[in-house]
Amino acid sequence: IFQIQDDIAAAVVDELKITLLDDAPRSQPIDTEAYALVLQARSYWNRRAPGDEEKVLEMYQQAVELAPDYAPAWAGLSVAYAVHARKGRMDLEEGQRLARETAEKAVELDPDSAHALVRMSQALARAGDEDGTRAALQRAYELEPDDPLVLGVMSVQLRTAGEFDKAIEYIERAETIDPLGAIWPSNRGIALTMAERFDEAEQAFARALELNGNVQSNNQALADIHIFQGNYHKAVEALRDVPVAREWSIRHAIAEYGVGNVEKAEEIIEYIEETADQFLGTSMAAIYAARGENDLAFEWLAKNNAVPRQGIEFNLFYKNLRDDPRWLPYLESLDETVQE
Repeated sequence: IFQIQDDIAAAVVDELKITLLDDAPRSQPIDTEAYALVLQARSYWNRRAPGDEEKVLEMYQQAVELAPDYAPAWAGLSVAYAVHARKGRMDLEEGQRLARETAEKAVELDPDSAHALVRMSQALARAGDEDGTRAALQRAYELEPDDPLVLGVMSVQLRTAGEFDKAIEYIERAETIDPLGAIWPSNRGIALTMAERFDEAEQAFARALELNGNVQSNNQALADIHIFQGNYHKAVEALRDVPVAREWSIRHAIAEYGVGNVEKAEEIIEYIEETADQFLGTSMAAIYAARGENDLAFEWLAKNNAVPRQGIEFNLFYKNLRDDPRWLPYLESLDETVQE
């Protein structure tokens, strides 16, 4: 009798494996130190307090040295390189190349890693490959539909496509799942700003500030809102303790022009011309667009060789250009550039 019971139990287990699990879950040995570094790096990345981004890059570099076959470490290293390059802490072209290579490495090591696919989608987006971006991101979402990172990057993709309501919905889901991650309310604030829901955006940025204490980033976000509302004196006040650094210099120039400090604004423009690298065209265009000098704005946009259509079309810095008959042909020219 006991033998029959054992046989039945074994048969049930075998059947459950087939019907409930399909293939048995995969597992692989992980270096415990590398695993801990990745968890720490993700925590710092989601908090994004001053100095966190530098810590994250170092942690991911250590993790890939300890565990060169660990896909999550390569995936994290990819976005760390991309952000350091965008913020001028390393050469832009070199940083974007490293971001693409490390994302590819992560996908190669684990093609079913949602985080690897997310970072690959971001690398493809920077290259202007919209189809590839959507495909990688959709696959990541199919694999991990409740992962905050997947939801957060889905939100970014949606907001750059002008689908603000959906973008806000996705980022709110991420925030619900990870309520202590400051990056989610910060990104929600950006989406709300782009949707011109400014009061709600200010509340979102205030929540991010509670979580990460990053006053400079918060004040820059508030300055954007004031600029888009035409409140240049408030923008100058918000930027008072924010340094004229690469990622914030456009705001300074627009705000100073707005309050009539032309000489100071021109000094900032000189700084932008010295530091903006591949983003010079779009940076200068944003300043002149805000001033209503459309001819100069389009002259500078014609020199854009770094920002694809999705990074420009719904950007409020170029809002004053949207009614200009040259706007749509310019956007279409960016599509042609990508196809070439």
